Amino acid sequence: MQRRRGERMAASLGARWAQVAGLTLALVFAALQSLPAVRGSPSVPGGAGYALLFSDNIATVAPFHDMPTTELTFEAWLRTSDSCHTGAVVSYAEKTYSSDKDERVKAANSFVIWDIKDLIACRGFELLDKIPDPENLSCRSSFKNSKESALAKIDITDGKWHHVAVTWDSKKNGKTIIYIDGMKRAEAETGITREIQPGGALVLGAEQDCYNGCFEKEQAFYGMMDEVRIWKKARTQSEILKTFRFSGQRIDDSDLVAYWKFDDLVGDLGVMTTHYQATDSSGRNNNLNILTLPKRSEDNVIYKGKDLGFPALDFQNNYAMQPYFQGMPDKDITVEFWARTPEVSDAEEDRNLYQELFSFASIKKGNGDVSDDGGYADSVFMDDAILIEKYNNEYVGSGWLPSIGDSFKSTVGTISVHFNANRQGNGFKHDNWIDFAVDWKDHDWHHVAVSWKASNGETKLYFDGVEHKAFWKSDKHDVSHKNPRDGGVTPYIAADTERQSSGSLVLGQNQECFAGCFSPTNGYHGSIAELRVWDYVRSERDIKDNMQRSVGDDRGLVLHYEFRPYDDTVENKVDTVYDNVPIPKYVNNLKLGGSGPTWHLSYCPLERDDGQPVEFPRPGTAGFALELDDQQVLMLENFKDFPSHALTLEFWMWSADKCRKGSPFSYATGGYEKADNSFLLFDYNDWGVAVMEDEGSYKDHHSGIAATDGQWHHIAVTWESRTGQTQLYDNGRRVWTANRGQGKEIPSGGTLVIGREQDCVGGCFDSDEGAKGDTQAHAVNEYGSGGFFGMVE
Repeated sequence: MQRRRGERMAASLGARWAQVAGLTLALVFAALQSLPAVRGSPSVPGGAGYALLFSDNIATVAPFHDMPTTELTFEAWLRTSDSCHTGAVVSYAEKTYSSDKDERVKAANSFVIWDIKDLIACRGFELLDKIPDPENLSCRSSFKNSKESALAKIDITDGKWHHVAVTWDSKKNGKTIIYIDGMKRAEAETGITREIQPGGALVLGAEQDCYNGCFEKEQAFYGMMDEVRIWKKARTQSEILKTFRFSGQRIDDSDLVAYWKFDDLVGDLGVMTTHYQATDSSGRNNNLNILTLPKRSEDNVIYKGKDLGFPALDFQNNYAMQPYFQGMPDKDITVEFWARTPEVSDAEEDRNLYQELFSFASIKKGNGDVSDDGGYADSVFMDDAILIEKYNNEYVGSGWLPSIGDSFKSTVGTISVHFNANRQGNGFKHDNWIDFAVDWKDHDWHHVAVSWKASNGETKLYFDGVEHKAFWKSDKHDVSHKNPRDGGVTPYIAADTERQSSGSLVLGQNQECFAGCFSPTNGYHGSIAELRVWDYVRSERDIKDNMQRSVGDDRGLVLHYEFRPYDDTVENKVDTVYDNVPIPKYVNNLKLGGSGPTWHLSYCPLERDDGQPVEFPRPGTAGFALELDDQQVLMLENFKDFPSHALTLEFWMWSADKCRKGSPFSYATGGYEKADNSFLLFDYNDWGVAVMEDEGSYKDHHSGIAATDGQWHHIAVTWESRTGQTQLYDNGRRVWTANRGQGKEIPSGGTLVIGREQDCVGGCFDSDEGAKGDTQAHAVNEYGSGGFFGMVE
């Protein structure tokens, strides 16, 4: 349900307002009673309509035939508080077949606006930035050396809406000008005057290192974007000022080649899942792709010149998913499928570094006793319960693989396999993976089969029916490597561990939370066919003899996809039984989908024709949510009757902040290292819970699960003093169980703070520079900023 942004509600906070903060935020300390279902009405957009939220995802037009060639203007309204990514706003890459690496890089950097903390715009540079750059080769140097450029950085990460306009003119020696909120802030004559080639890939929200791909998380844009326009002329400052707050439906100007208002949801009565494109309001039909679905491949699997008859599904940064999968083998298993990926470039700069093939997320359920885990968590979310991926990184010569031998040439084209793993949190106890260098660099079809034996963790990889030895592995964070020619590493990981049979299955993306938290950096570009999962370890002979055949003997076959999609669905072909319970095949059908920016009500400061601000959105049944950052303190002092021996905390939250260790809930009854963490829920990028200063040991300090993917999450924490059992839930799924504050009593009368972490009662907040309130000096900011950037309800 759409929730209106309450950005003005928390701008200031008096003592009286603070007294009702607990009620306003709907923090519940007891079990929820059953509530009758109510049919709600959606929020109503205001005069600015809708905006797109980008959170490490993209929107594209490819090919973009109307890309201006000799001069242009790009305009957009942006809002971001991201502090740790360079943040590419827009990227245009020309299509090239050049064998010259430098030319390919220049083509990928045909036009880029990036680095939201020190904004620059680049046309056709090989290097966007270089430190140091004594020869002034980079795009940034062309601005720094220009007498027209402002000395101060152009930093737009203050959480406010800003209008960004960039012009480029080849006829004026490649002059590039940057305007912020209508004011000129930087100018450079780049000397790059060659024409832009139309028909390339235009991407909002990321920087391309190859045509329509090769994205990096560090360069993703995290924030809101609205009113995006592209003109085939270098507009003057007065022209920009005349229309930058325009809120009408259409601008009649032949120089306007693309105009995305993102108001496609207006009139939809809250139904937000059917819009795969943003309509172009320029009249040129350059509609922007927000979501794309996998599609049936035109060809079957062709292996060594033979058509095997297996239909295939083509992926392009999208997925096939079953979020509530049932019956995945929890012990011995074999996974096999056919796959084809693009040919790997000879230059790392224009490779898709990660190709996520098969991802199953589940839970290590534990035994329910939090006292016998040796300091570790009893129940753990495993985002990589089963993960099969291909990577094209080169680690030879990087320092990661010392003394591996001269005969080991490359890690490019490696298949990496993870079982019962989560590489974050929990003391790395579940850091389980093993890598096989199969030299997969071509564009041909290959058969991949992986088996794992639960009793000893033996993991085998068969590539085209041939077993390969592993060269690198981590077994519960015990990392080792060895040249396969010398026998390779011992192929044992995650022995005697188990995963629940229920979870979420995703093809084509890597899950960092259940059925989500995807990134285009890891999005699969390629095809998959004939996926089979067995509940036993198949032999090399079984795999090799049957990989080119249709399924004959299906004993032990628990999952089978032939990839003949209809109605955006891929059918599972087999019924199965788990723990004596029949599971009909339709239960595990896959739904096709895409991961893209999401639609949100816009508060962009546009104006009506009479010069007055447009009206704000109006709330629906869900009412308002509070938007928090580090510019206010939401506090309730002398919290009487705070639960002392058992409690449940629950709330809804939304955030796209990947930079900070945001703490939504902090209750303190004493000073630092005494009772400042009487009850604390902290770090929404890697959740942790502290009770009566019991932050847990290093082994289980964090849970390894986040909630900052730009989607609404329902978060709940339960705690019981007698056993110390502390459980974390995300969207109703239990994801973590640990021991906290066993036998402790939480005092009443303390101070509750929402959105900041207290290191003393009512203050001593760990915060970024410029934060409001009683903040600590940077020198004693032990863990980084704990400010919550997002919304709570």
